[in-house]
Amino acid sequence: ARPTGTPGDFGLLERVSVVRTVDDAQMLRELLREEGIRATVTDAEGGYAVLVFSRDARRARDLVRS
Repeated sequence: ARPTGTPGDFGLLERVSVVRTVDDAQMLRELLREEGIRATVTDAEGGYAVLVFSRDARRARDLVRS
């Protein structure tokens, strides 16, 4: 069975970035992993979303912007 919920509802995960290519998403995931933040990549409207646990979202967004 498929999970129910609204599109963009990632449960315990929050989107911290959407990028155009899977390579860009994987690069961001590696950057976050090197900083001790667990991240995953999923398809999203307009590209690929990088997701992290809510508790790490603020720090992850700061790292992605730098």
